[in-house]
Amino acid sequence: MNKKELKHQVKDLYNELNECIEHSPRIVEFVLSMAKVSNKIERELNNGIYMREIKRRKLTNDFIKELIPYDIHEALDIEIKEARKKLKNFDFTIKEKNIILDTFKGGAERFLNRYDGEVIN
Repeated sequence: MNKKELKHQVKDLYNELNECIEHSPRIVEFVLSMAKVSNKIERELNNGIYMREIKRRKLTNDFIKELIPYDIHEALDIEIKEARKKLKNFDFTIKEKNIILDTFKGGAERFLNRYDGEVIN
């Protein structure tokens, strides 16, 4: 549905609820409670997605922290001195993290799905 159709449906629903208030306020209460529940469910789903993303980032960062500067030097094709500095300060871009995972684990997605036998969906 496009925005225009949604706006019309919301307007129609609003008019229907206004008419129902006089005849059966319980229906209006039910509709409002359903709206609150759906909001809560949506918030919980978004929270779950957010928590999975945090876990993915943590696993990636933990793996990279276990590497030695020479590994970083090889994967990113940078000077060993710069690799030591990057590893010490842990200032990798997302692209660099993906390159490291591609080099040592055959790809970021595969690594994240099989790290320590855990499956993160």
